[in-house]
Amino acid sequence: MVAALSASVVKVDLPKGFAQTEALRQLVETGRSLVDQSLVGAYQERGQFANTGRSDYLSSVATPSITVAQDKLRNHMIFVESAIDHAVRGGRMSSGQAQMLKERVEHQVFTPPDGTKLSPGFKQYFDSAGRSLRSQVMKEARNVVANKTVTEIAQRLHEARERPAHDRSR
Repeated sequence: MVAALSASVVKVDLPKGFAQTEALRQLVETGRSLVDQSLVGAYQERGQFANTGRSDYLSSVATPSITVAQDKLRNHMIFVESAIDHAVRGGRMSSGQAQMLKERVEHQVFTPPDGTKLSPGFKQYFDSAGRSLRSQVMKEARNVVANKTVTEIAQRLHEARERPAHDRSR
């Protein structure tokens, strides 16, 4: 919830068209880094199991660093979605432009840049696990951003920022 609401407080410089702003480039790079951390960590840990104490049940290992990276990625994408929604509420872009921007950012974050050299095994893993991670993270992000309480609070924050300064002093 904090990630969603912080985007309503911070003014992010977002493009209206196909242009690239420095703020958007940094958001994409941060997202890519978190995707890489999540997938590389999971790739390194694949096939490892932890004994849960019961001889008939094993669970896969999920190291704290993988979980932390995925949590940061989810919060980052919540922030991105919320920042774009805030730009729509503020009249800086249309809902159509916002949807295209969301799709573009999501694609850029979850797709390795052209020219990235990946081993064939990791590329196959990245494609498979990356789709799953993308689906999971974006579903969670959209659920938080679309949450009625979050939407109402974000709208109140927007309205409070839009009121003239003299109204606030009363």
